[in-house]
Amino acid sequence: MTVSGRIAAFVVVALLAAGVGRAAKNEVWIEVKSPHFVVICNGSDKQARRVIGQFERFRALIQKVLPKMRVDPSTPLTIFAVKDENSLRTLLPEFWEQKDGARPPGVFQGGPEKNYVVLRMNLPGEHAYHVIYHEYVHLLMRLNLPALPVWLNEGLAEFFGHATLSDKESGIGRPSIDQLNILRQARLLPMAALFTADHSSPYYREAGKISVFYAQSWALTHYFMIGDKGARFRQLADYIQMMQDGTAEDEAVGRAFGNLAQLERQLERYVGRLSFYYLRVPTPAGADPKHLPVRTLSLAEVLAARGDFFTYSARLPQARLMLEQALRLDPQSPAAHESLGLLYLRQGDREKAAPHFSEAVKLDSRSFLAHFYAAEAAHETGAEGLDATERHLRKAIEINPDFVPAYSNLVGVLTARGRNLEEALQLAVQATKLEPGVLRHKMGVARVLMALQRGEEAQRLAEQALGAARTEVDRAEAEALLATLKRYEQQLAEVKRHQEEARARQQELEERRRALEEEERKARELAARFRDTGDGRPTKPEQGRPEENRPDGGATAAVEGRVRAVRCEAPAVMVLSLEVRGNSQEFRAENFYAVQYRAVGRANRGDFRPCEELEGMSVRIEYLPTPETPYTGEILIVRILN
Repeated sequence: MTVSGRIAAFVVVALLAAGVGRAAKNEVWIEVKSPHFVVICNGSDKQARRVIGQFERFRALIQKVLPKMRVDPSTPLTIFAVKDENSLRTLLPEFWEQKDGARPPGVFQGGPEKNYVVLRMNLPGEHAYHVIYHEYVHLLMRLNLPALPVWLNEGLAEFFGHATLSDKESGIGRPSIDQLNILRQARLLPMAALFTADHSSPYYREAGKISVFYAQSWALTHYFMIGDKGARFRQLADYIQMMQDGTAEDEAVGRAFGNLAQLERQLERYVGRLSFYYLRVPTPAGADPKHLPVRTLSLAEVLAARGDFFTYSARLPQARLMLEQALRLDPQSPAAHESLGLLYLRQGDREKAAPHFSEAVKLDSRSFLAHFYAAEAAHETGAEGLDATERHLRKAIEINPDFVPAYSNLVGVLTARGRNLEEALQLAVQATKLEPGVLRHKMGVARVLMALQRGEEAQRLAEQALGAARTEVDRAEAEALLATLKRYEQQLAEVKRHQEEARARQQELEERRRALEEEERKARELAARFRDTGDGRPTKPEQGRPEENRPDGGATAAVEGRVRAVRCEAPAVMVLSLEVRGNSQEFRAENFYAVQYRAVGRANRGDFRPCEELEGMSVRIEYLPTPETPYTGEILIVRILN
């Protein structure tokens, strides 16, 4: 790095460090926990409890309206609730880095292992956090329903995002005045265009069209959810089920909703109504936050929490400064060690990450995330690393049986190692049960089925996943899996062919051996008759013979020595180099499945692998000489002597 580059880097670090110091100085942060959420707040106890109460009520409302849905991710949602815009800026500096940029009331930061919300508390209005509730609904939909088209995904998020929440009663269905005004002033999108729009569609991406798309998606969802007092909900439920089953979009729409022109007219009349049905839901007692304990956080805890959020937000320089400062204040902070390890892991530095995860596990053995990340840091570092990976993943599942990423990773480890495949299948199925909306879990089941040589089942699952895919990433992964399965089926067919050839060859050899044994029996009988007649011919039997008569007129031979090397080639060729009294001879087997392997003085193993295990052994090879080839002969029998 040049001198000017080092100076620039120093200035950046200094500015970041100053920002960390300003953000933490003289601020009191508190923490309040409920069964499903954690709030970290620099306001009052009352404000913190109000925020956690709002989220508990929102969760309870969704659970009441959709009782079969999973409403909790693998880890509790962590909410940074800040008192004003200046506090928000310290957590979301990117929105202030551009002049005249958007200043959101908060954000939802989702991820596979942990989810964060940052919100500003001093905002007026009943729907101040609509955008956050909207994203929270998206999280729940991803957990439960993988095949939602864009219009319904956004429609449900808007529908629930406009919920009203209070201490005594919550509700859904109150119309959005902004959405209604958009629809009453603009022409509705054609229904076919609405239903088929994806994330790349201009209706979803272009500024002049997206507002109509969101508003119409909200209105149509409202119409099917509670229009006519819920009389049309069955249509929506049937449509969702067909989409989960992989039914083509146009077929599902036609079967569930009927004529689209008629549906468009019905929606126009619905939007023009003066009143709308509103579903009231009593607030359950469990959502009352008044008696939840509040704890004041130390500066080290605050820095660790904020550093972790910046790590998940990919603002790694700020995260590192905060986490290192947290460890200087409290070297025994398991949270800071865990987050700093994750930071190094995100940078691809497993060597630096591993000691921090090890320390985090030592300081807090019940942290399932510390074990999960320790498994990632140990992965791909040889057999010992794989053992450690498996051990940490099993511990993470033991601590948190709902933490799905640990199931997925453990399935991958077991499948790659080719062991405990039945257990891997059970784990993969459990992951799909916990998060039925995540397609990669279903594809994980297909991969285990492939490893278990249950190719037809695997292919059906992969085809279902492809039919349900709604993103380019899911679609590409499903297509790649299907291609792998087809190659695998071809390989299985090839192996089956070789096995059948080996069985045929084995049968041929057995017939030859039986013929040789019959010839030997006849020779012994003839020798016995010579002895009995006393005609002067030799009566002492030979102590051994270099070759045996074969029914086809050829002859076999035998030799003893030590195997110097074994080379196996596709499809089933084996070349064996044998050291015989200081000299080297090479023997060949066209199909090593057809060779008989026998162990002298011990039981034969049914799982013997000649390509891996013969090297270095003392053996007796019985073979058919092949003088016209570079090899001494074609291997028939290998007798293992040691």
